[in-house]
Amino acid sequence: MEYFTLNNGLKMPVLGFGTSQIPENEVEEALNSALEAGFRHIDCSPIYKNEQGIGRCLKSWIDSGKIKRESLFITNKLPTQGNRASCVEKYLRNSLKAMELDYFDLYLIHFPFGIPEFEGEKYLKDENGFALMDTKTDHLEIWKVLEEMVNKGLIKSIGLSNFNKQQIQRVVDNSTIRPSCLQIELHLYFQQTDLVDFCESNDIKVVAFSPLGSRGRKFEHFKNKELIDDPVLSGISKKHNKSPAQVLLRWITQRGIGAVPKSSNLERLKENFDIFNFKLTNEEMELLKSLDIGFRFFYFGHLKGIEGHPEYPFRE
Repeated sequence: MEYFTLNNGLKMPVLGFGTSQIPENEVEEALNSALEAGFRHIDCSPIYKNEQGIGRCLKSWIDSGKIKRESLFITNKLPTQGNRASCVEKYLRNSLKAMELDYFDLYLIHFPFGIPEFEGEKYLKDENGFALMDTKTDHLEIWKVLEEMVNKGLIKSIGLSNFNKQQIQRVVDNSTIRPSCLQIELHLYFQQTDLVDFCESNDIKVVAFSPLGSRGRKFEHFKNKELIDDPVLSGISKKHNKSPAQVLLRWITQRGIGAVPKSSNLERLKENFDIFNFKLTNEEMELLKSLDIGFRFFYFGHLKGIEGHPEYPFRE
């Protein structure tokens, strides 16, 4: 396993296990397989609705002596409905309790926009089905509380997710503890080079979610094929006797970017983890770089009308 050193000195495994879209009744088995495959960086969020299952699996491994808590790197996130200073500690402690942990290694503001708190599974909507929004989302006030949580020992590192450059810069310019990480959608067809360069210049490590694209989504532009079926990628993978997924993950990590691929299949997890025994050539790196088309999968349309929020990040 390779590691990054964050700007606070903490070491973070380059590869993490993504837990998004894995149901509560399946996540224990999936995480058990990920830990067996070698993953030690676990990426979580309360909006994935599987924290308790993750917590049970981690507790089982720790209590049995198979793993020590300090050898794990656990990322969690402040959910959209908690995006106000008065809610930060409550949602942080709720996640710690659900996962039976004393601290998180990294805690991110999941989205730059906020919505009102709600009970149950469904966010609040108006009579036309549009998401109700908290338009007074204040990143700086939220950040101050996150810094307090670091000082209380509940979090070791703090960062951002799905923020744009202007939003990140404002936090950087007004922080005592600087953001250590930015998690964003990043893959072969959406490389975000300008944002990555900006983060590097500010000593902020970038971690890619959906690094293999969005499996199951096909493109008419590419003759109804998935990103993983790109012919250039296939040619490079055959040359190295590796799978296209392994080449994609190696390409990302060789750029100095972390990745949190997700799978519940043990063999695929082992395959995703087995990427540190080969390197892509400079020519191959440039060839893959040339495939960028600026195609974003995720606009968070499940929150109907959220693009009207003043902190919606994707207007750039």
